[in-house]
Amino acid sequence: MQSEATMKTRCFNIILAMYCSHIWNHFSVTTQTYPDHSESYNDSSLYHSESTQKSNTVQGCRSASILTDIGVLVSLACVAITLFTLAICPDKNPVIFLSLLLVELSVLAGFDVFGLAVGSRNHFDDSRSIITHTGLIISDVCLIVMIFVFTICSLGKMHIANSHIHLALNLFIANMLFVTQSDRVCNKIVCAITAGWLHYFYLTVFAWMLLEAMQLYLMSINLKKMRVTNSATVQKYKIPICYFSPAVIVAICAAIQPFGYGSPPDHCWLKEENQWYFSAVVLLIILVNMVLFAKTFWILNEQLSNRNAEISKIKDTRLLTFKILLQLFILGCPWIIGFFIDSEILEYIFNILISIQGIMIFLILCVFSPEVRQEGNKWFARTLQKPGTTTSSVSPATTITETNTRETQNRV
Repeated sequence: MQSEATMKTRCFNIILAMYCSHIWNHFSVTTQTYPDHSESYNDSSLYHSESTQKSNTVQGCRSASILTDIGVLVSLACVAITLFTLAICPDKNPVIFLSLLLVELSVLAGFDVFGLAVGSRNHFDDSRSIITHTGLIISDVCLIVMIFVFTICSLGKMHIANSHIHLALNLFIANMLFVTQSDRVCNKIVCAITAGWLHYFYLTVFAWMLLEAMQLYLMSINLKKMRVTNSATVQKYKIPICYFSPAVIVAICAAIQPFGYGSPPDHCWLKEENQWYFSAVVLLIILVNMVLFAKTFWILNEQLSNRNAEISKIKDTRLLTFKILLQLFILGCPWIIGFFIDSEILEYIFNILISIQGIMIFLILCVFSPEVRQEGNKWFARTLQKPGTTTSSVSPATTITETNTRETQNRV
């Protein structure tokens, strides 16, 4: 009996001790974890806030993207068709194309502004975006002016000038596509389509740049052999080659890596592991261009030192070669920097150089070109001339000289 009572007492003491320990642990845990519980509550609220914001962003992207994306892409397609028709038909009235282009660009701007208003896109979210988009818009204005100056002044019939027009055309479309659609990262399908077209148009720009280097090299060979040829084979196939070969590269890239186009991390472009599909082609074209330019300069300098015939023509060809070499530097140097970006300073330098490419090309090939200024002055003189007046005061010698100059340019 005594042992039984002792066991009951011990069991009661153990239960009482466990209960007291539980009460003590409860109060100690409560007082110690109360602030953490508050922080956990705040973290939970922040998480729900971020989730709600992300959900609203995706919802805004989905609700407004269909109209804006379709409108922007269709408008860009119309702009591209108009400019391409103008480039291959320089004999047509450029005023009609200019009027049509202004209407298409107005519609494009309207859709883009609508996208900004409803919040489905944001072009100016940081300082780099402001620099890039502002510079690209100014560059596009310069490229459009350059295209119409070359067309209005009847320079589009010259083979080199026609190549300038196509290069400016593709750079304009690529810039406009980047300005209006590169931030559509919330829609994966639209972002992939935008990245694919950006890949194509930038490759087309470098294809035309390579063709210009080849044309200059052939011109120097013709001058060396003292013959005049219009390089009919190159002129016949230049448009199919320069527009079809980039399409083949993009198609191969899309076939090998179907998900290679995306948003790394805040814009629509090739994903990091697939960027060599662009960088390898660009570096190869730059290397080939440098070799062609070196050979062209060597041939032209040799001709200047060996003979005095057609000195002016050789000097003009060498000046044109120097201009296109500067164009290679303007178009190629920013991408070389972009391929090896490892700091924020290089990112700013890359964005600035990319955004002013159109401005620099316009200055080199249009503003600082004596031939373009001369043709522009003639066009303005004809435009401002009164309807009843004639140009009989022009001397026959001047007319013959201008005719011979134009024939020589057309052969080149």
